Amino acid sequence: METKIIRPALLALTVALNLATRGDSFMPRQAPVAPAAAKVVVQPGNNMPVVAATLNGRPCTLLFDTGATHTTFDTAFIQKALPAAKLEPVVLAGQTNVEGQPQLLHADTLTIGEATFGDFDAMVLAMPHLSASIGTSIDGVLGMNVIGATRTVLSLGAGEVRFGLPIETRGDFGTPARRNPRDPFRIDLVAEIDGKALPLFVDSAASFTFLERSSGWKSTGEAAPLAAIDINGNSDLQPVRGETGALTLGTPVTIAPLLVPAPLNRIGADTLLRYDLLIEPRAVAFRSYVPAQPPQPQP
Repeated sequence: METKIIRPALLALTVALNLATRGDSFMPRQAPVAPAAAKVVVQPGNNMPVVAATLNGRPCTLLFDTGATHTTFDTAFIQKALPAAKLEPVVLAGQTNVEGQPQLLHADTLTIGEATFGDFDAMVLAMPHLSASIGTSIDGVLGMNVIGATRTVLSLGAGEVRFGLPIETRGDFGTPARRNPRDPFRIDLVAEIDGKALPLFVDSAASFTFLERSSGWKSTGEAAPLAAIDINGNSDLQPVRGETGALTLGTPVTIAPLLVPAPLNRIGADTLLRYDLLIEPRAVAFRSYVPAQPPQPQP
């Protein structure tokens, strides 16, 4: 999608929580052990991927966010859909970008298409800007504690995510890139630019691919005004367009980033519309998305 679109867009909803306790409780104890598919709808105008789900028997709509560490539900949705749910305060430790006081909710079951995850803790947080920034009603964020619970392939181009895939799936992808072994809830990679290491995230809920201007990526010199809203309502980026080129993330991945005056290195949804993404506990891999050929008329 061309970055000339100027509108309030969700830049990156990153619930980057560093919890002092309860880390294991966020990993679903129930997860698909056989291939299970779900539909992903990419919102026009801002590239936001959305999935329909059911939480503890209640339907909801979630942002599919590989840049969010924890699956998180909007307080307003929980109060309306599950008013009797027991919520537990949680204490945050270390660095976090979350404003407000989150709580914990036990998810007995979270069903996404054919896939069911169960018996894990989710976050509950007031996110009043979320629906407005995406342009459709959103009840929460599907984060990496669930997305990464199985071998998963996200294909934004095909509008599909598949969970619970066999190890043979790797054979269809390029060389894997190793994830940060210290944090299982983030897709945290290291690329290179002119011999220098460049840490970045793979963030399906970033409208576009962003790099810090000081990274050394070449600019076209053309401004790309963009209003962006994150989880706390922050905005006012002033990006310029970067030239089209390739990063090595295990395999070469072509990007056309927006360059920003902030440490914001992210592979966003605009790139993921052109690549399928394999997510494993210790690595990710990319392959070029090839649209399915329409059926040919029979003679």
